[in-house]
Amino acid sequence: IDEVFIHPGSINFNTSEIKKEGWLVYSQKQYTTRLYMYDTTVVTPLSLSLTAKQFTYDYDLSLLVLDDWMRFKTTPEVFTLIKMLRKDLDGMLKLMFENPANPDLVKEQLIVVEAIKNLLAWERPTDTVSIFS
Repeated sequence: IDEVFIHPGSINFNTSEIKKEGWLVYSQKQYTTRLYMYDTTVVTPLSLSLTAKQFTYDYDLSLLVLDDWMRFKTTPEVFTLIKMLRKDLDGMLKLMFENPANPDLVKEQLIVVEAIKNLLAWERPTDTVSIFS
C-alpha cells in the first residue's frame, strides 16, 4: 500500500477534521514529488455505508463491512436501518431513471432525500457522537 498525501493546494490540506481514523474520498491522485490526492472530501462512515458497492454485517464481531475492507463497529439494529434506507434510496433512484418526468414521485422522493440529508447532517466528520464506534 502506497502512502498518499493531500495536495498542499487542496482545501483539506490543513483541515483539523481529518484525523488518522478519518475517511476521505478523492477524484484523482497524481505522483509529483510524492503521491498526492486531489479534490478530496471528508466523509463519514454513514455516507460510506449508503454508497458502498458491497454491504454486509458480521454478527459475531458486530461489524458493518463495506466492500470487503472497510469495517465499522455498530449494532445489528443500525445495520438493519441502513439496509432499509439503502433499499429506499435504490428504489427511488431506479424510479427516477425509469421515469424522470413523473411528478407523482416527487413526494416519495422528498421523504427519502430528507431522511438521508438529516442523517448525514447529524453525523458530520467532526462529531464525537456516532452510530458507529
